[in-house]
Amino acid sequence: MSELASTKFDTTSTLGAVGANSEDPIGEPLNTVEDLRKGQIKTKKNKAKSPYTILLVGQTGVGKSTVLQFIANVLLGNPVFSYDLTILDRGNEGNGSRGTSQTNAAYLYQLESKNGIKVNILDTPGLADACGLQRDDTHKKSIVTQIQQNVPFVNTVLIVANGTISPNTVDADYTLNSLLALFPKTLARNVALLFTNVAGPFGWDFSLDTWAPALKNSPLYVLDNPVALQDKYGKLKMRPDITSNTLNEMEEVVQASEQKALGVLAKIFDWLDELAPEPTSDIVNLFDKSQNIERQISDILVEIERAGMKMIEIDRIMRAIKFNTAEMNNYANYEFTVDTVTGKQVMVHEEMKKRWQDAKDGKERDEATLKRMNSTREQLEQSIEQQTGDLAELADSWENLSLSGSLSAQMEKAIKLVERQLKCMQEGGVSKEMLNKVDASLQEMKKKLDVLRKANNKSMKSYRSI
Repeated sequence: MSELASTKFDTTSTLGAVGANSEDPIGEPLNTVEDLRKGQIKTKKNKAKSPYTILLVGQTGVGKSTVLQFIANVLLGNPVFSYDLTILDRGNEGNGSRGTSQTNAAYLYQLESKNGIKVNILDTPGLADACGLQRDDTHKKSIVTQIQQNVPFVNTVLIVANGTISPNTVDADYTLNSLLALFPKTLARNVALLFTNVAGPFGWDFSLDTWAPALKNSPLYVLDNPVALQDKYGKLKMRPDITSNTLNEMEEVVQASEQKALGVLAKIFDWLDELAPEPTSDIVNLFDKSQNIERQISDILVEIERAGMKMIEIDRIMRAIKFNTAEMNNYANYEFTVDTVTGKQVMVHEEMKKRWQDAKDGKERDEATLKRMNSTREQLEQSIEQQTGDLAELADSWENLSLSGSLSAQMEKAIKLVERQLKCMQEGGVSKEMLNKVDASLQEMKKKLDVLRKANNKSMKSYRSI
């Protein structure tokens, strides 16, 4: 494994317990708070003590890296008031502004508990970045590349979300569907949800059945992370105006948060012990399919644009043919005309004959051109038809493999996100040049969605005809 790809912590434990949507394993807990405080992880079904591999994914700014800090300190056996807040590779942590990902690229951390259990965690850059969907595309590629190069198997995908923000917002909805689009259905039972910044689910006004049907049976946990509380405590205790009573109260809050966090972290490791590691080859395959679909849609749009240009040219030529036909009719009697000077009938009027001949030549030339243009147009239409059929098959294959299930729905959510961002930019006084650039990107996305919908309709018609 490349040294640039990972950081390893060599050694010789706030996840607030909500439980899960599915039933907890029957029997006594395997891991306990006391075990984790010692930096120890117990395993039962993982008899070979194979490394646990966790993919940590989520929206920008929800605290994925802080979750990683918490787990790393627990495995090192650090007491809560001695947490090392510099434990991550800061070279991979940016100093981005609010709304931009603080993690520059997907990065694999190799951790090890005090009793020798290895835990590999892939920390990933967040999605729904304020820098736009192109940045998201870069981040997705970074995630898949790191998986392809360094993560052959995975035990769980932990989707991190901010529990203080409704998951029904445009950003959260887009992020979840984008993440589900990255992962295959073979990982369905290995996915869990982790809500940060909350102590419990009280007041939540949503249902996984409607928000994320693919995850309705997935475990769900909440995190009121003691790392953040400990950090705040460390800063406040240095202030001269903080009394000893206040410090004691803060210490109790931090300790209670850690107690609850370790309780659910124990549940997560119990759950991990139940899971068989799944190969990540389907993740790479799914991403490759999505890239092929993107290229196919772009190719179809190019063909549609070419066909549109041909139609404009055909329309011009047809108008020219119509004009030349009218000219020929105007000068059709050039052989039997009356000379206006002498009043005598002449057999041939040379000027009229020339105009008639020019119109005839132009008409014949344009008709030949029109024939070629129509042939090219028909070829383009056949090509578009063929490519749309290929796209329909490719999209069906992707949708059958992906947890997201609907490629067009994912694209619709991305369009909603860009529309919201564009509105905020308009209200924020962003330059007209930038607004035009974002709007052009939005219109391009809508064209792609239209192509995909037509492909889906074609697929449905083919299915119904079987």
